[in-house]
Amino acid sequence: MQKQTGKPAISIVFYDGYCGLCSGTVKFLLAKDKNKDLYFAPLEGKTFVNLLQSGEVLARKNSVVFYHDGVAFYESDATFAIMSVLPSPWRFLALLRFIPLSIRNFVYKIIAKNRISWFGKNDTCYIATGIDAERMLP
Repeated sequence: MQKQTGKPAISIVFYDGYCGLCSGTVKFLLAKDKNKDLYFAPLEGKTFVNLLQSGEVLARKNSVVFYHDGVAFYESDATFAIMSVLPSPWRFLALLRFIPLSIRNFVYKIIAKNRISWFGKNDTCYIATGIDAERMLP
C-alpha cells in the first residue's frame, strides 16, 4: 500500500529494547496483532536513526514512538494510535483518547519515568525471533 506521498504505508512501533516493560509490550503486540500490521524497531536502531536524521520523527526520551503512515505519534498519543491498529477488542482501548491529553501524558510520564525500577532492564536489546523476526526492523 502506498500513501499519496509515494512513500509506502507502514506502522512501526519504536521501543526501548532494554526496558522490561517495553519488551513485554512488544511481545504483547506481536501476539495480538493478528493481521501483522505492526513492525517493531528499537529506538537505538538504524531505522529510528534514519527517520530521525530525515526529520520524520523527533528524539523523545522515555517515550514510545509510533510511526504510522508517515506521521509520528509520541507518549499517550502513540499508545492509543497503536491500539487503533489492533483488531477488536483491543482497538476499543483507543476510545480512551477522550481523556484530556494533559492527564493522559501525566500518567504516561509517571510510568515512563519509573519503568526501569518497576519492570527491570534487559542486558540485551529485545528482538523477536522465529516467525515474528520478519516484523523486526534494525
